[in-house]
Amino acid sequence: MTQAYNLSQLANNVNSSGQLDASTALYNAVPAAATLATTNFTIIEAGGVLQIKYGATVVASISSTGSITSADNITAYGTP
Repeated sequence: MTQAYNLSQLANNVNSSGQLDASTALYNAVPAAATLATTNFTIIEAGGVLQIKYGATVVASISSTGSITSADNITAYGTP
């Protein structure tokens, strides 16, 4: 396939506002993840809120408006 052909095929997935529908236009596209997990921590979205869990316990959350809630104190200007 030529680069021009590939670009023409990509252009077929652009809407009238000039936005690309990446769900159908990109080959091997990675879908949005519902969960990010490490060994002990998990970040999930639940009802428009990002929840940070340690094990099964929600230890912090960030709302869609930017409010941060913590199960314990928040330290500013500390050394991580």
